[in-house]
Amino acid sequence: MGLESQSATLCTHLRRLAFTSTSTSVVLTGFRGHGKHFLLNNSLRRIQHEYDTAHNTTGTPGTPFARIIHLNALTLPDEHSCHREIAAQLSAQTVSSSRSSYLNNTDLFHRSLLHTRADNTPLLFVLTDLDHFALQSKQVFLYTLLDAISNPQYWIGIIGITSRLNMLELYERRIRSRSCQIQINIPRYKYTDMRRIILAHLTPAVNSLDNESFLDTADVQHVLRRAHNVGSSPAQFVNLCFVLNALPPPTSVNNFISNFTIAATASGINTSSTGDFRKLAVMDLDQPSLITLVCAGRVVRRNLLRDDCTTPLTFTEILVEYKDYLRRGGGGAGRVGGNERYTDEAVFAAFMHLFDVDVVRFEQEHSGGGALQYDYKRIENVKSSGVHVTVDIDQELWIMLRGRELAGVSTTLREWALKL
Repeated sequence: MGLESQSATLCTHLRRLAFTSTSTSVVLTGFRGHGKHFLLNNSLRRIQHEYDTAHNTTGTPGTPFARIIHLNALTLPDEHSCHREIAAQLSAQTVSSSRSSYLNNTDLFHRSLLHTRADNTPLLFVLTDLDHFALQSKQVFLYTLLDAISNPQYWIGIIGITSRLNMLELYERRIRSRSCQIQINIPRYKYTDMRRIILAHLTPAVNSLDNESFLDTADVQHVLRRAHNVGSSPAQFVNLCFVLNALPPPTSVNNFISNFTIAATASGINTSSTGDFRKLAVMDLDQPSLITLVCAGRVVRRNLLRDDCTTPLTFTEILVEYKDYLRRGGGGAGRVGGNERYTDEAVFAAFMHLFDVDVVRFEQEHSGGGALQYDYKRIENVKSSGVHVTVDIDQELWIMLRGRELAGVSTTLREWALKL
């Protein structure tokens, strides 16, 4: 739901691979938790069904339309480990590192590429955390794969998955010239799509209470819209439905609203506007961090107005925005001390504080999951790494600015922030 056009585009490229023997490469980008792997898995199932129908194998174990090789860059630090993992998946058994050599694994990899057309089955490489493959030495592995696409002897497909919106810019020039430059972006879900997801996941017992009128109830709508505004992913809403269905069946809409609030709290979605931790975190920020967040908000809002979803938000852009504010006469010009003028180091320290209160997160995972998946101490180029703001710019930050709820914002800074 909400990804119909992206699904159609991805299926078109998979059909080219399965039915016209055409090599292809695609990059899936989008926010974390918004359905990149879900979209891919559904598309693979759809193409497999079409393939079985075309070959009259529906209902029986048929031949897969492609041999799928899954590679995660977080567990494969170099080209040798990539070839070893490919060799293990191609041979359908674990290859011992003591017995396998780099030359043997590389030879198996290239022989498999040559036999794709003879076997009448293409190889489909799914590269998770594609941006980390670009961080490998000289991008040799990416070059090997993308160079193989242009070889008519090979029949392969490449699907890269990343939360880095400007992924194509990370490629070296020799790799960029060999890639198909096809990027499918999964945008942030609309509120109407979230309602459709919730309606689809509620049980028949709940459906008997007239979902449409229930979802339009003021309390329930407040919970949903607030969770959507702070950037909750579809996975959180599905979790909400799972907890909601596990509660005892309600006997009235009022009881259902009570159960809904309990389920929302259990799913990590705060139902209280005064108790929302992100709003409280913003209101408790010190002045340098608040100014840094306002600068980030201007960058994000300008990109939204330009309909630009490929340019990531970085500290470098925030610093440029802050210096633009100073150049326009802000920052305490003409006043003793200049209480809004800070050094670059002070602005960076304020930027890092936003991570501690979960107002800003990195747009990609850096630790393989778990509690430290956004640990900035593991990242070398923090200033140039893309970040996401967890506070909704238009619905929360700007409303607080207009309502003068933020004590650390001067009149000059407020007027500059609200005016683009």
